[in-house]
Amino acid sequence: MSLSDDAFLVRLYDATGEERYFKAARAFWDMVVPPRMYSIGGTSTGENFRRSGIIAETIADVTAEDAAREALFV
Repeated sequence: MSLSDDAFLVRLYDATGEERYFKAARAFWDMVVPPRMYSIGGTSTGENFRRSGIIAETIADVTAEDAAREALFV
């Protein structure tokens, strides 16, 4: 699943009210945002996710690529 798929799931939920779309979008959000998102909104280094929960260890001068963040809020 990609981040744009996650945004699409939210739109499906809004359009249909079907709980399964909300649950899928929420599960994906929970896999990305808490363990992998920097406070400035970026989610990766060089468009690659790192291991979950090590966000502080990945901070560098090329950190916080934000295409993933953009897709979350499309």
